[in-house]
Amino acid sequence: MYHSLPKETLAELILYIAEHEEFTSLKKLKTVTHQQFVQALKALAQDLMDSALEQGSGVDALMNGLNDNVKEVLDKLPKSDRIKLIRGFLG
Repeated sequence: MYHSLPKETLAELILYIAEHEEFTSLKKLKTVTHQQFVQALKALAQDLMDSALEQGSGVDALMNGLNDNVKEVLDKLPKSDRIKLIRGFLG
């Protein structure tokens, strides 16, 4: 958790920004391309999500957003398998 913001929430926010922001100031800097910067943000978001999943909080948070049928199936899996499956969908 970063202050009061859970890691998985911060990761989702970073992904949203990476996918929707133009980062026009990058052209002036001429140090990295837009694509390189977006890739770096996505890697950061993935690291945060992995960290949250390893701590277990990310699995619970992601489970809250799923429909009941999906939750029912995932609840039958051991937590380690749930983490692997969720990482597979995120990666």
